[in-house]
Amino acid sequence: MTRQVCPSCGQALPRGSYLTPREMDLLVAWMLTGSVRQAAERVDMAEQTAKNILRRARIRNGVNSNDQLLVAHLAAVRSALEGAWSHNTRGSVA
Repeated sequence: MTRQVCPSCGQALPRGSYLTPREMDLLVAWMLTGSVRQAAERVDMAEQTAKNILRRARIRNGVNSNDQLLVAHLAAVRSALEGAWSHNTRGSVA
């Protein structure tokens, strides 16, 4: 079994490195808003719950900050964003 590597730096990610769908949604919201409070509002959860979810994700992924968590899962985050942006809900032309 090969270990996953960081798409940015190429270093091996720690074993158990993954994000749940809820963690991914919260991390994307944090990236877009720049704050845990606003990210929590965006995904409809309490701020403390959001802090706890991100903290557990950082511990499991062996990183110390949300920035590092984002970098470690940049390819998955990018894919999630592209999927969200590809859904044109208003039917307008870009």
